[in-house]
Amino acid sequence: MLSDAENIWHAIYLKPRQEKKVARILNIKKIEHYLPLAKVKKRYSDRLKTVEEPILKSYVFVKMTPQNYYEILNVDGVLRFVKSEKGGKIAEIHQSEIDNIRVYLQDRILSEIEFHNLNKGDEIDVTDLIKLHEKGIVENVTKNKVYILIKSLNYRITLSINPKA
Repeated sequence: MLSDAENIWHAIYLKPRQEKKVARILNIKKIEHYLPLAKVKKRYSDRLKTVEEPILKSYVFVKMTPQNYYEILNVDGVLRFVKSEKGGKIAEIHQSEIDNIRVYLQDRILSEIEFHNLNKGDEIDVTDLIKLHEKGIVENVTKNKVYILIKSLNYRITLSINPKA
């Protein structure tokens, strides 16, 4: 049985578009990490292609120990550990949350998500989107996009939407 400390993950915040590079370096350094990738259908001018993209841009999850704290921070592309709003301590993510993300993404191709009648300031459940049992706050709604703030990670999700008549 794993101890509580062995079941705790932490999120690291990265420079833009560095997720796969940081994951490769962490792998080389043998630091346990998880980069949630989703298969997403992308439309190019001449074809439709399925590609793997990070579901949380600029974030990777790591198992940090006192011994590898600075080693993680010194990885090229890592900016900082994500801190909780309460007390400014490094935010903890339980193993069950990571497992939920893995199960959700397994053999799934994400397509566009449809929302209706959303207004700025609405609180919506984003559990089905990121599997972190969090609520998000709608920051803005445009004709084609919804901007949602996940407060615990200080992360904004931008979703493309299909307006319904």
